[in-house]
Amino acid sequence: MALRRFRHRGKARSDRRPDQIDPLQHEFRKAPRVTGKLGRDGKPFIRSILDLDAGLVALAIAKIIGEDKWTPRIRALVSRLEAKHREQESMATLYERAPFYCSGCPHNTSTQVPEGSIGMAGIGCHYMVTWQPTRNTALFTQMGGEGAPWIGAAPFTSQPHIFANMGDVPTSTPAFSPFAPQ
Repeated sequence: MALRRFRHRGKARSDRRPDQIDPLQHEFRKAPRVTGKLGRDGKPFIRSILDLDAGLVALAIAKIIGEDKWTPRIRALVSRLEAKHREQESMATLYERAPFYCSGCPHNTSTQVPEGSIGMAGIGCHYMVTWQPTRNTALFTQMGGEGAPWIGAAPFTSQPHIFANMGDVPTSTPAFSPFAPQ
């Protein structure tokens, strides 16, 4: 979402990122109030973790508008949404599904290490292997650093070798292209 170009106090302003709206408002005499995680009263307004479904956003907008301006239809909708969210919050989780690889994902097999071996994860979907205790993969590192922790750990362990998952190497990279000069 880009802000349009505008003139303020005779100066031309260029587009700004949406996260710059809050500092921008201080340049105006009658600045709009920016509300988000905390409401105007400083109390939690809208949750900052988990998802924000359409119902939660609608409730937040209704609160911003103000109860005194609600029509009977909006009042009924707010009441129904609040009841639905209270009901959802009281539900117990029957089963929490752990994330796993997509069907046919090569990481499903490439992250399996031989018995007695240790694996390392990198950044990418193969990081999910660290949540699977049977895969014996506990270490991870930043993008491009796959295997680097082993350089420091190798002199201090009796483990002769580890497996480092290096993620997806794009085959269009010239170094990995079958047409690259050798």
